[in-house]
Amino acid sequence: MTKTKKSVFALGMVAATLCGCSFGKKDVEFWSSFGALYQNKLEPIVADIASDLNISIKCSSKGSYPGVLDAMSSALASGKYPGIVVGYPDHFAQYHGAKILVSLDELVSSEMLAEFPEQYMKENYLYDTDGSKHLYGLPFNKSTELLGYNRVFLEYCAQLPGNDDSLLTPPTTWDEWAAFGDETSKVYKYKTAFDDLIFNQRQLYAVLDEDGHASSFSYSATGASGEAKVLDYSNVAEGDRGNYRLFSWDSADNAFITLAKQWGAKYTELPSSEYSKSPLKRKGSVLFANSENLPKTLKMLKFFKTLHNERIFATPADLGNAKFSSDPFKAGMCMFVVCSSGGMAHNTGMWKQRFKSAPIPYNVVDGKEMKLVISQGANICMTKNADKTKAFEVMKALTTGKYQTRWAMETGYFPASSSSENEQAYKDFLAGTVTGEAHELEVYQREGSQTNTNHYSKASEGWERFVDDAFIGSSKVRTVVGTILPRIFNVITSATLDDDDAYYAELKEILNDPDFVRNANLNVELADSVKK
Repeated sequence: MTKTKKSVFALGMVAATLCGCSFGKKDVEFWSSFGALYQNKLEPIVADIASDLNISIKCSSKGSYPGVLDAMSSALASGKYPGIVVGYPDHFAQYHGAKILVSLDELVSSEMLAEFPEQYMKENYLYDTDGSKHLYGLPFNKSTELLGYNRVFLEYCAQLPGNDDSLLTPPTTWDEWAAFGDETSKVYKYKTAFDDLIFNQRQLYAVLDEDGHASSFSYSATGASGEAKVLDYSNVAEGDRGNYRLFSWDSADNAFITLAKQWGAKYTELPSSEYSKSPLKRKGSVLFANSENLPKTLKMLKFFKTLHNERIFATPADLGNAKFSSDPFKAGMCMFVVCSSGGMAHNTGMWKQRFKSAPIPYNVVDGKEMKLVISQGANICMTKNADKTKAFEVMKALTTGKYQTRWAMETGYFPASSSSENEQAYKDFLAGTVTGEAHELEVYQREGSQTNTNHYSKASEGWERFVDDAFIGSSKVRTVVGTILPRIFNVITSATLDDDDAYYAELKEILNDPDFVRNANLNVELADSVKK
């Protein structure tokens, strides 16, 4: 955190006391972090909650997660911040440090608390300076990451000579994705078919049924009667063909965090010795490059550098220097993409019914399935400017029951509580029996919801939707690690592909950046050398 922003929060600690926290008492003032797409879905829900509860709610968007944090930072000095606000755990840690949050311990009943999955609740607890832990937030818009893929491409691969319907389901483990040299493997057959389409500049036509299933594939310049063009690489310039890769991860930071954990490395933590300090002075530890975790991190980096060299794995930077993988995926530059379940609408494009999803691939370490997938999405907290009774009723309506169900169905986020997941409307949504306008949402959003319900949420499936400790500075760590995979892919050469020291040199240079290591809330642990 910069000195400027620290001073703003320090001013807020004084101002919150001097102002008497009177702002927002007449109404429930609610600040969200959403852009127009989701804010336009949120506001009618909030209006109906206000009508049901007979409470006046003023709901306004600050445009993004950084936007709402900046707005809160500016509002602290005047004391004119809202009664409830959407944000990430590191945001709440800053508000906690400014002493403006209201503990929800006495407001949330044990029955209500039991509604929220344990994996969503860890990040909503913060430590006071006496070392005691208290609830300061409730889950709201929850999501994770999924493996999205172009179903038409898989159907095309399955009907090629020598192939079969096993290709209709993607590989589930990273070892399977690394079997590119085995001519019987799925990834070999996918890559062979993908390269043929690109390097021979094919236009692919097929007959599509009403559900978007494709059959009777053909190559043509125009297509026969009853055929639709499903993939077109006729105008791909020779110099651009190498940018096309089979698999991309939409978020380079999530990719590094998730994959490091799947290889058994720790990422960050807030040590227990920091709990009794002021939230503004606590130091979170960066662990993935220390002596204990470095060998695992390096093993992961070498694995994906190899897949990158084979044009199997990419980050958005590889796909025409894109910011996200969504546009390249829609353009056919990749056929598989790990993307946020809450942002699937950005990845579907024209595919709609042809967009399918599955759990992300996982690693196996010493026989143990490392089924780790990141838990994303924001929570809602209450500030001292709230009328606690009214604000809590609004928070309860937003996070449980029918309104949380409606939010989940209309956005693609997952239900944050069991009462919302058990609403009949959501069961109909999962079953595909919804009719009318909501039926159109099923095309891709139901896919992600089914993956969450049938895989990530089932104990028998063995998945963990992980979260990391909340501390001021954790968002800075995320920003920094988002540069690691693109840099490794760009800098490491064939000559240094197996050289641990070369990888570690890049890690050290990234983690020794002055703007990073001087952050007062971070303790960066680096190994003295690479263990052989």
